[in-house]
Amino acid sequence: GLTMQGVALGSPAYMPPEQIRSAKDVTPSSDLYALGASFYQLVTGTLPFDGRSAMEVMTKVLREEAKAVREVAPEVPVAIAAFIHRTLSKDPADRPTDAGRFIVELENALTNPNRPASSPAIPSKPVANARRTPQSNPGVRQPPVSQYQGRDVLIVVMVVALIIAGGTAGWWFLLR
Repeated sequence: GLTMQGVALGSPAYMPPEQIRSAKDVTPSSDLYALGASFYQLVTGTLPFDGRSAMEVMTKVLREEAKAVREVAPEVPVAIAAFIHRTLSKDPADRPTDAGRFIVELENALTNPNRPASSPAIPSKPVANARRTPQSNPGVRQPPVSQYQGRDVLIVVMVVALIIAGGTAGWWFLLR
């Protein structure tokens, strides 16, 4: 109910500030903002920004910070909450720069779920090859996926399902 014809192209609750200001400023980081908003909704059960109208939602996206993930859902690990807030940054330069970086940072948050929020963030540089090998960080043993906690696996599965569903819906509209 938030998308309205003639107001903006997209769903305001998932639009990054730069897209609200000008569609010409959209970058891959803008799509990652939308994925972060979806991720926020998946783990908290609420939208990061909500309102009675599309304009109210867009104004909040431009001017307010999303409520802290752990305030809404205290069971979410610290590193996952910090990652989600990073993807919702108002400044595109503070978000993961591309899907490869998004995946690397998400994997890091899943591997170290209780890393304090004050820990230095991973530098956001484009990733030439997003796939990591087990020896990509010598001296640090990378746990296999089977060692992630149940909630972490659930979060990853939900994100992957969201990506697949979004792609499927996109193809459905194109082929219709």
